[in-house]
Amino acid sequence: MPILEKVAPFVDKIWVYGLSILDASGVNWKNIDLLLKQEYPTDYPEIRNAIFDKTHDYWTDLKAKLIDAHSREDCVLSVHW
Repeated sequence: MPILEKVAPFVDKIWVYGLSILDASGVNWKNIDLLLKQEYPTDYPEIRNAIFDKTHDYWTDLKAKLIDAHSREDCVLSVHW
């Protein structure tokens, strides 16, 4: 992953946190929801599913990619979600 490759030489540890939007009626989600609907109308349903489901395949795949990319870097990777 390019971001890991760019920052790894300058840090000892990289922390990665998943989204934690728990309330679809909250102001944070309402702002993001509108943006997603406008910018990604076709993908919106799947994006919304991923945001509210911590076991969604997107997160599993992303974690695997992060771990794989980290194996080529010399720093600690801490993934939380």
